[in-house]
Amino acid sequence: MYQDGRNDISAALHRWSNFTPENGTVKNFYTDCYDGIRSCLAIQYYAAQSTVSEDIKPKKHCEGRFIECLYYYLLVNNFGGVPLVTEYAKQAGEIKEQPRATAEAVYTHIITELTNIIDNNKLVASSATKGGGEASIEAVKALLAKNLLVCCMGLKER
Repeated sequence: MYQDGRNDISAALHRWSNFTPENGTVKNFYTDCYDGIRSCLAIQYYAAQSTVSEDIKPKKHCEGRFIECLYYYLLVNNFGGVPLVTEYAKQAGEIKEQPRATAEAVYTHIITELTNIIDNNKLVASSATKGGGEASIEAVKALLAKNLLVCCMGLKER
């Protein structure tokens, strides 16, 4: 899944026998994903207090939810069931106390969130031809399709 065409690759991300919590690369990947999820949840938590215009808030809120789903997609595909954090934790360490959810529960959360983002229709159409760099409604639909495919195939935890 992770290939760098120019540099040596990390064995931890390419050989399941090395894919353990003790491996620094794996631990950093896991931790970085949850740091990203926490940042996305912070958007939702602090949105009401922000001084951003009311026209921009719903779009930024949906962008944060999309990125959160992307992080969960990476986690569940690599680790199976993972802790499902749905509320902002003011201290990063609070996330460590969450119980592990099943892979099915994580996929259900992702699918529900992505479906709600599509229904809200606040994201831009694809900007890929203009250089990209923005969460678009097409990106949300693509990630939703990947998650629906996994669920339709009946894949569960590793």
